[in-house]
Amino acid sequence: MRALLLGSSNSLMNPGYVPAMQECYGRYTGNLLTIDNYSVGASTCVWGLEAAKSCDLNIFDAIIIEFGVTDPPFIKRTSLEFWAACYESLLLYIRKKRPDIAIAIPFLRGLAGVNLECDSDMRFTLARLSEKYKATVFDVYDHLRGIASKDGKQIEDYYADPAHYSRPSATDVIGEFLGLGLSRVLEARRVGLPETCSHHAPSYDLCNAKVLQAKDLLSLAGEISSREEKKFKNSAISRSSIAIYPEVPLDLKLSGQPISFTVISTIDSGTLKIEIDDQEPIFYNTLTVPVRDAGRPFLFRPLFALPSAWDKRDVSDTSVKISVLAKPVSPQGHKILHQPGLLANASTNSPVGYLSSVLVRGAEGL
Repeated sequence: MRALLLGSSNSLMNPGYVPAMQECYGRYTGNLLTIDNYSVGASTCVWGLEAAKSCDLNIFDAIIIEFGVTDPPFIKRTSLEFWAACYESLLLYIRKKRPDIAIAIPFLRGLAGVNLECDSDMRFTLARLSEKYKATVFDVYDHLRGIASKDGKQIEDYYADPAHYSRPSATDVIGEFLGLGLSRVLEARRVGLPETCSHHAPSYDLCNAKVLQAKDLLSLAGEISSREEKKFKNSAISRSSIAIYPEVPLDLKLSGQPISFTVISTIDSGTLKIEIDDQEPIFYNTLTVPVRDAGRPFLFRPLFALPSAWDKRDVSDTSVKISVLAKPVSPQGHKILHQPGLLANASTNSPVGYLSSVLVRGAEGL
């Protein structure tokens, strides 16, 4: 069986729950579980939608969606309504492309997320959406809590930090739980497109959003011959990107509304300044801890557009200007959007930004 995995950092750990899940699935079924892992650390269900739109869903037997740890901070920055619409757009897109595919949702949760007010609302929403779109939710946190109670442990014993599970004590248990569950889902899978899918879109409909890759962005900027394009590749994802330097900003005219920008974090990453129409500029620090301190050559990082843009139901053409600042900005007097793991880079004299893609709502979708 071949599965597409859309998730965040817990789905990237090795050893982690994914290898344990594959081993357990093979033990229960006698079949090999191959994983195409499109997970990106600190990403949310919006990245899941972009990733799903960037690959051929016809080659998979199942899709696994894991954003339970990273979606609560996303809800806190935006709203429960917007998150629910993004998640529903992901499920709706999958079902439109593959009415027959199995969808599994491991509901991993961080220690901090459990205490947020949105936690119970997330659970209720996932239950509602999973019923509507014929997906199966596996509540990993409740499963671990039950085991902890039985073994006389605390749930905190299963976490390495507030956002990551301990290895192998927790990840082996999670892998066993999910491997068995996935084998049962595929054995008695519920298939078919729910009737409501064909005519009931979310309030913020992103199902038809379009992913603009580097070549598309270069064409929109009219700079096919003058702007550097660089390819980044790891074991799961290969992406081209546009290089942006302090003296050469990138100007785009988009047929729609930008929802997210995927950038590449390198050791030379600088602070991005993103201007959308006449809205207040927003600044992103794009260096990451693993790149700076752990010797990673690069990381993919999805960033989000201005929250005020999400409140617009009517979509029109948008002007976007992206610059890289020669020096980091201080929070005083500037609107800096802090996302987990993003740092200001004060160690380079030649900062660069690499823009890989933009998810645009309102453009003609794929």
